[in-house]
Amino acid sequence: MGVWRFSANPNIPDPRGGFLEIPISSTQAPVLTKLSSAVSKRFGSSRHATFGDGYAVWANSPGHSWARLRRIFDHERIAVTLDGYRASLLERAYHDHANQGHETFTIMGHPKALTPFSLDCLDGFLDRCAPRTVTFPQLLKHFQAS
Repeated sequence: MGVWRFSANPNIPDPRGGFLEIPISSTQAPVLTKLSSAVSKRFGSSRHATFGDGYAVWANSPGHSWARLRRIFDHERIAVTLDGYRASLLERAYHDHANQGHETFTIMGHPKALTPFSLDCLDGFLDRCAPRTVTFPQLLKHFQAS
């Protein structure tokens, strides 16, 4: 999938629309990666400590622990993200998207969920994949010209 412009409804493309739809990239996270993510959050070294001092609103909700455990073993796709240990999936997800012919690859992240480990993963990703990447400002410039 690529990007498209729209006016009022994102489901109806409009080449002269004022909005730009950019799809969220997703990937299949192996159970081992999700398990490693959970363990590193709980017991990891300072490399896995988040820069933010907050936590998710739902973190203390009733049944949270069981729901989290179920999510580790489900087969749902996850958004490609810089958040914590999941940043280790960047390169694999990028190459999967490229091999499937996707026009865009979107990486999401939340500043409070960044860790030294995730920034190292981003550095490595950019070192190895940057010649083929396009930044958001470049993308906007391209679509403003068309």
